[in-house]
Amino acid sequence: MLTIFKTNSDIIRMDKKNDILKISASEAKMNIIRELSKGQRTPSDLSKILKKSKSTVVEHLDSLVSLGLVNKIEQKGKKWVFYSLTKDGYDIIQVKPKASPFILASSLLSIILGFAFLIFNKTLVSTRTFDEKISSSVTTEMIQQSTFVSQIYFYISIFFFALGVFCFIFYLHKKRMVKE
Repeated sequence: MLTIFKTNSDIIRMDKKNDILKISASEAKMNIIRELSKGQRTPSDLSKILKKSKSTVVEHLDSLVSLGLVNKIEQKGKKWVFYSLTKDGYDIIQVKPKASPFILASSLLSIILGFAFLIFNKTLVSTRTFDEKISSSVTTEMIQQSTFVSQIYFYISIFFFALGVFCFIFYLHKKRMVKE
């Protein structure tokens, strides 16, 4: 795909996206971002947690700061320097559910199909009963086949109801997990 840049800022944004992709491929930088998602940390804390040298951690932190993924917090009169994630940093590690609308739609469709099979089954049973009263030519074998078919439709409707309820509960669970 050919990309045409209109301004220098478009080129800068593309470069930043490329750098962010490189960071997501770097295990060390992603580990730093994950640790910072738990709260502010000093380079010493991060080096102990990640079992990396302090100079390596500082080098990674500097590159993350330059991309705007991490804030460097220096307090006057104190020797400690803290680092924390910016909104862009949190966006890299946050999992956003994209399947939720699909799960909700599937659950509703399954429940509707369950109702449809149940209604069709009721219609089939009531038609069979009506045919038995009107026609004396209905054999026992025909009644058994009709009963078997109605049982199949009943079990299919139960399956779709259960699937729909399961999908809906799964959707609610995923939605709750995202809020936490």
